[in-house]
Order: sequence, then structure tokens, then C-alpha cells
Amino acid sequence: VVGTLDLVHEHDGLYIVSEYIEGDQLLSLFRAARDQNGRIPVGITVRIMLDILGGLHAAHEATTGTGEPLSIVHRDVSPQNILVGADGIARVLDFGLAKAAGKYHQTRDGQIKGKISYMAPEQVTGAPVDRRSDVFSLGVVLYEATTGTRPFRGDGDHQIMHALLKGEVAP
Repeated sequence: VVGTLDLVHEHDGLYIVSEYIEGDQLLSLFRAARDQNGRIPVGITVRIMLDILGGLHAAHEATTGTGEPLSIVHRDVSPQNILVGADGIARVLDFGLAKAAGKYHQTRDGQIKGKISYMAPEQVTGAPVDRRSDVFSLGVVLYEATTGTRPFRGDGDHQIMHALLKGEVAP
């Protein structure tokens, strides 16, 4: 997990100050591989997924100083929020959409937060989410990393949501 150093509230919004990690988004690596008519090698993809699973697990297991679970769910696991450092370690970043049980962050009813193409079905329908939603989203990232395409397709968000909710996965 990319460490958060500070949260700054200014008149025009809330800003997250994170540690600097030299590297690139997984999305950029996908694009570079596609430009060379290929994909990221499977061994490297597996290492990236293991690193991200470890980071998500740490967030999911996080507790308060008194041992109470924070119940953090990232809610926006996607190639844009996976950073592969120059040191070879992959990290999940941008917990800005994360929702903790303590209600530190609230969204309006019916408001969808995150990238539709990577969402779990329960997140799309507005049902409660938990750690399994993040694991589902990482599964979508893994599918894209190994096949070169997203599993749920459509000409717009509505069609992507329909394919997702129907379980229509591209072979």
C-alpha cells in the first residue's frame, strides 16, 4: 500500500498527500505491452497480483488502536490504482474512495464511486460492499492482464453494467 502522509482540507477540496514511489501505473504497463503486440509476462503478472493481494489484505485487516476492525474496502481497485515501483514491488494506491465502518467517508445513496469496468456486481447495484468486492475487482484486473481485454464489455457504462450483472464474460 502506498502510504498516506497527510490529508489536507482546502476550501476547494480534500487532498491526499502520499509517499513518493518511483514507478508507473499498471495501466501504463498494459499499454506499453499492447504497443509491442504483447502482454506483461505471466510470472510478472502473478507477482504484481500477489503484491496487491497482500496490500489489500493489510487494509482489510487494519484495526484501530484499540483493536476494533476498520473494515476498509478500497472500492476502486483498477490498473490506474496499481503502481509498479522501480524496485519491482507493486502497491495499491488511492484509498480516496475507501469506506470504513467508522463512516469516515460517506457517499450519497445511489451514487456510484469507482470505475464501472472493474466493479463487483454488488457495488454496481448499490448493495453493501466488503473485502470480497476488492478481490472481485482485482480478478477483473487479472483477467485483463492475462487476456489483453476486459471481461465485461459494452459501448458505454450502461452496457458494461448490464454485461457485469448478467455475468456475460468475454471468453
